[in-house]
Amino acid sequence: MPDVVQVCIVVVTVAMVVVAFMAVRLLLRVETLTESVTDGVKEIKELLENSKHTGAKVEELLEILGGIGGSLRSAAVRVENVAARAERISSTVLDEVEGPVRDAAALIHGLRAGTEALTRRWTNRGPSVNRETVVIKGVDDVE
Repeated sequence: MPDVVQVCIVVVTVAMVVVAFMAVRLLLRVETLTESVTDGVKEIKELLENSKHTGAKVEELLEILGGIGGSLRSAAVRVENVAARAERISSTVLDEVEGPVRDAAALIHGLRAGTEALTRRWTNRGPSVNRETVVIKGVDDVE
């Protein structure tokens, strides 16, 4: 095999290994990002649940303190409105971020699987001719 072809094969193999390595690193970073976003959304949901409970407690307090009622009731309504807005914002952020992040993770996973399959195919391929059975005329015919 000419030296140029062997060098090209080595360069292509090294390039595929580098691509596979970078794909794995990118996948790990996307997974970390996905976990961070998921944790953040969970915390926001917990905060929203706490604010709902707080709103319910404020309403109970308003019933007890009926004399002060008007201003406290409007404050409770405002707290509930803020909680509802925060819930809508977190849902919107989740809808806008989670889909593209999952798509990116799936793409990276597909790239990694493809490069692994190509690398396996290239590294497992043996010589196309059995060298032990090849007889070259003139080499073995020495008298």
